[in-house]
Formats: sequence, C-alpha cells, structure tokens
Amino acid sequence: MKEREVLIWWIDDDREHVEEAINLEKSNENLKVTFMEPKDVTAGLKSLSVEDVPDLFLVDYFLNRRGKEKYQNQGLTMEGTIRENYPEHPVYGFTVAMEGEEKELRKIFSEIKQAAEERFDKILNFKDVQRKGNDIYKDALDHRRIRESERGSLKELFQLIKAPEDVKERLKMILPDELHEGLATKGDMEKPEGNAIAFARWVRESLMTKPGFLYNRLYTATHLGMTEEAFEGISGKFGDTKYNGVFHETEPLLWWVCRIDEILFSQDKAKDIENTKPLEVAPEVFEIPEGQRTKCAVCGEKYPETVGLNLDDEEEQSVHYKCSTVNRDKRGELYFDEPRCFVIKSDD
Repeated sequence: MKEREVLIWWIDDDREHVEEAINLEKSNENLKVTFMEPKDVTAGLKSLSVEDVPDLFLVDYFLNRRGKEKYQNQGLTMEGTIRENYPEHPVYGFTVAMEGEEKELRKIFSEIKQAAEERFDKILNFKDVQRKGNDIYKDALDHRRIRESERGSLKELFQLIKAPEDVKERLKMILPDELHEGLATKGDMEKPEGNAIAFARWVRESLMTKPGFLYNRLYTATHLGMTEEAFEGISGKFGDTKYNGVFHETEPLLWWVCRIDEILFSQDKAKDIENTKPLEVAPEVFEIPEGQRTKCAVCGEKYPETVGLNLDDEEEQSVHYKCSTVNRDKRGELYFDEPRCFVIKSDD
C-alpha cells in the first residue's frame, strides 16, 4: 500500500539551495518539496487551496543575507507569518554557515537561539536536511495524524501515543491546560498556535525527553541494574514495552517504565526472588555477569538507582542518589524523575 504524499515548502533566500530541495524530494517517493523565496510566501499562503496546504514548512531562520532581493526580516518573522495563516502546521528551522560566516553566525545565533527554540517546532542543521529527508517526511506524517485526530477526545490523544492503561490517569494530571479537552481549539485569540502543535510539542519536549513515563536506553539499563551493552543483549525480551506512538520513528528508542516492570516480574525466575527492586532482580533473572552490572560513576559500588548529569563533561551516567544532588538548573515535575547531577572529586 502506497504511503500518503507529503508536501513541504522549503523557504530560503539562497537559490543555490534549489538543488538541495530537489534532493530532499528524491529522498522519498511520496515527498513533494516546493522551493519558495521569502518575497513570494505571504501571497502564496493566502492563495492556497485546502488540498495544497503544506504538511510542513522548512524555513532558513536567517533568510536576509544572500538573496538578490533582500528579505528585510529573519526566519522568526517568517515563522510568525506562517502561524498566522496555518497555526496547526509544523514549522522547522534550519541554517547553514557559508565560508567566512561562521563567527558572524555564532554571534547572531546566540542572540536568537532561545526564541528560535521556543518558536520553531524543530531546529535542524543543514546536514540533517541533506541526509535525513525520510525523517522529515515521517515527522510530517505524524503531525498530519495529530491534526486529523478527533478534536475533543482525550482518548484520541492517548491513542496517538499508545499509552498503557496504567499511566493514563497520571498523564491526565500533567497535560498542559489547553489539552485537557483533547485537541479541541478554543479559538484563535486564546490559542493562536493551535492545539495540534501544542500536543506535538508536549510529546517531544516533555513526554519523550524527560524520564519518568518513558526511559531511554541508559535509564532503562540503569533501572534494570545492568550496563547499556548488557541491556542491548536482552532488549528483545522487552520489545512490547517500546514506545511506538507518534514521532517514535525519528527519535531515539524509548521504553514504557511501567511495562518494563510488568515484563520483568512476570518472568518465572523473578517469582522465586524475594525482592521488589528491578535493579537487583533483573541481573539475577537474566543471568547478567558481574562485570556487566551497573556501577555508580562516583563511588564505583553496585546498584545505582538513577541517572545524573556529570557536571565536568555534561555526560549522563548511572549514580546513586546518595552520590548525587538535585540539579537545580532543571525544573522537577510531577510524575517525572527528579533531575540529578554530580561531580567526581579527584584524589588531589
């Protein structure tokens, strides 16, 4: 069965990128990419028929540097123009540094980075655009699925993320206010960007990013008391616990924590162990060698309960609660794991 066609507008003031837009289109037979210069976008948006509205907008967020007819604003203004017309469609930002411009771009980017991250639905570097066309296609499809979902139904939201029954009540309690009645839009004045975009952002920036309901590979391995490599070897036993809702094809693998424990304690060997801690039970159940059991990055002892940020190198590692502290730079949230950090003290 042929997948549905996706339409993307590539908005750019550098016509040398027309060829790149063509290459992006070639990355998937169901993808159509239209290159648009900034000066043509406003009129183009207003003249679109319903069937011709792009599924995703790809915007150079500097814009006003190279075109013969200079566009007077940056990509953030273009993002705003798109939202005014199509508030429930995703807008991805990208840029590319030309030779000799790197220092200038770093300065400009540092000035607009926070605004860009808040307003664009995803920020890509140019290599992402060149190499990950199929990911952009998949993202566009998932955004479309969200837009086309039943508007006033919380049940529909949970179907989109394929949430286990065990977590639905807790999820209801942490949903943003605008999503308490599903994707039903309250009106442009109250929610100009649309609830479809609000939901997509919550999924990607909260549910999939902050450990609590879902764990990445490091968190899952730590939860089960083993190294990531050891977990890789037995991960097939937890295949049914993988997150497979919207955006799962373009983000790192994630696992539902509640389902992991369910699978673990359903094992025959687990029933004979008088222990309820997954990190101590799992290594015994799956016969993980001592050398592949998790050790704390700070003290080197077994059974670290969580993952913390190493402030020396900004890497996350398995640590005990007692060997780490609350990371005050990250806000703790109901039902999500407490953010932790640590520093490894030298013997000097």
